[in-house]
Amino acid sequence: MQYIINDIGFETYHTSSFKHELEKGFPLWAFLITLTPHKINEGAEIKEVPSGTCIIYPPNHPRYLYCADGADGLCNTWIHFTCFDQEGFYKKLKAYNLPVGRCFRLRQTEPVLNTMHDLVYEFSVQPTHSREMISLMIDTLFVHLSRNCMLRETSTNEIALRHLHSFEELRKRLYAVPEQDWAVKEMADRVFLSQNQFIKLYRNFFHTTPKQDLINARIQKAKSSLSTHSTIKEVALSVGFKNEFYFSNAFHQKTGLTPSSYAKINTQVLLYSHAQQELEKARAQADDKPEFPAEM
Repeated sequence: MQYIINDIGFETYHTSSFKHELEKGFPLWAFLITLTPHKINEGAEIKEVPSGTCIIYPPNHPRYLYCADGADGLCNTWIHFTCFDQEGFYKKLKAYNLPVGRCFRLRQTEPVLNTMHDLVYEFSVQPTHSREMISLMIDTLFVHLSRNCMLRETSTNEIALRHLHSFEELRKRLYAVPEQDWAVKEMADRVFLSQNQFIKLYRNFFHTTPKQDLINARIQKAKSSLSTHSTIKEVALSVGFKNEFYFSNAFHQKTGLTPSSYAKINTQVLLYSHAQQELEKARAQADDKPEFPAEM
C-alpha cells in the first residue's frame, strides 16, 4: 500500500491557549498520540484523555483539540498522510481492530514513537528510496498500533496491566528454554498470582493458554533440531516432551506434518541452500582471478 506524508510533527509543544477546532477536519488521514493530557473529541463529545492516548482521524472528520484543564501546555506527536487506496486502508484498519475517530490507549508507546521518529527523518531528509521506505514504515506504524491496542482492549483493568511486563518477561524465558519444567503453579508464583488469575491474564495478554503456548514454544525449538541426525525421540525429550508419541501428535496438529516428514523437507532445503552458497563462492573466486593478456 502506498502513502505520502503531507506533514508530520514529533513532540510538538503548544501553550495552554492552543485550540484546534476543525468542524470538517482535513481532507487527509491523520494519526495523533498524546504525550501529555489532552482534551480531545470523540464525535460530538469532548473528553479529557491521559498521555499515551491515540486517535486515527479519517479524511474530513471533525477535529477538536485543547489543553487539559489546569495544564501549562500540551505535547503530542502526529502525522497527516494521503493513502492511495482508501478502501484497502479501511479494510486494513478493520482487520487490525483499530478504531477510527475514537480514542484508544497503548500498553507500550516506545515502538510507535520510534517509528514516528524514523518517519520524521525520512520525510525531512528524503534519502534514497524514501518514498518506498515511508510507505513501509507507515504500514509498520499501524502494525505496532494494532499489537498494542488489541492487548489494551483485552486488558482494560489497570491492575491487570501492571502485570503485563512481568508476563512478557516470563514468556520470553519460556520461549528461550521451553525444555524446562514449566508447571502452571510455578509460573503463577513467579508473577505473584493465583493459578486462576494467572491463566486468565495469560489468555487476555497473549490470546492463548500457558499450556498451549508451552507446546508451541517446544515445537518451534524442535524444528531446528529435526534437521540434524538426532532421532525423533531424542528431539522430543530434548525440548521437554515426555515421549515421542505425544510430541509427534502435537507437532502434526501445529504444522500439518509429521516430525519425520518435516525433517526430510528441512534437510533438502539445507542441502540446497548449502549448494547455492558453494556455487556463489565458486563464482566469486572465478571473478577475482586476474585476467592475463593473450600471448602474441
